[in-house]
Amino acid sequence: MEVEPAFSLARVKGNLNWEQFMGAKLYAWIGGITLFLAAAFFIRYSFERGWFPPSVRAAMGYVLGSALLLSGARMRRKRYRVLSHTFCATGVLILYGVIFACRAVYEFALFGPGFTFALMAGVTAIAFVLSV
Repeated sequence: MEVEPAFSLARVKGNLNWEQFMGAKLYAWIGGITLFLAAAFFIRYSFERGWFPPSVRAAMGYVLGSALLLSGARMRRKRYRVLSHTFCATGVLILYGVIFACRAVYEFALFGPGFTFALMAGVTAIAFVLSV
């Protein structure tokens, strides 16, 4: 009696669609990470140059993150599924970063431990709902 292993490399290879991964998903992931890094470095650069006060920087981050979430949620059609997931993931990542910056970097008075936790929990709940 031969026992089949719990993990089989042949099964994993068969489930991966390389054309879909290399043609769409990989570039969408790279684009999402690039968009997040561009937003983070722009905020840092504006901080070093003194272009905007901290409250405006935080507001710009919230607007960008929310716009990406809403855009991703509206593109949920089958045809734009990968782009939708990328926008949603990048929006969630930007919102997490802005909330963290408001608490740890800018030390806004409103962002106490309870309020910050509630905002992070809200973003997590939105991400969960979008993923389901």
